[in-house]
Amino acid sequence: MSLAIPLYAVFCVETTKSSYNFNLNIKVSGGNLGSETDYQKNLSLDGVGLEIGTWCSPVCPKREGYHIEILDYASREDLQRELRQVSAWGQSLHTEESIEEVDYVWSGEKYAALTGKKNYYDYIIAPHVIEHMVDLISLFHDCSDIIKNDGILSLTIPDKRY
Repeated sequence: MSLAIPLYAVFCVETTKSSYNFNLNIKVSGGNLGSETDYQKNLSLDGVGLEIGTWCSPVCPKREGYHIEILDYASREDLQRELRQVSAWGQSLHTEESIEEVDYVWSGEKYAALTGKKNYYDYIIAPHVIEHMVDLISLFHDCSDIIKNDGILSLTIPDKRY
């Protein structure tokens, strides 16, 4: 008998919006670090997505057919430079080729202002992002502005117990 210890929880949030409210229907599933199936089983290749903070591990890579845009804190070239530095310390399992082209480099502005889009995305993925955010309410508001009324917001949140 083997025991699977959940190292993170994937929150798949189905959204409904009115002019004043952003309602969340949260589905939680545990998984092992590195598993993409919890995300991918809830997403469609037909939909348009936004992945926030992919760095060198995109959950839904463009090269696999996902129609997805990338929002990160740095450009692809800067992320590759960081990966080379980490690799020099012997701490990386990733390659520079795994880093996708970044469509939007975020420096604190509203997502709608940065992307130029409102009510556009079918899904937003933010793997291991919220533990780095200071203001979670702004994250949810920003996502609310750019996601479709019936969109899905998927978050990976580390399990503090492990």
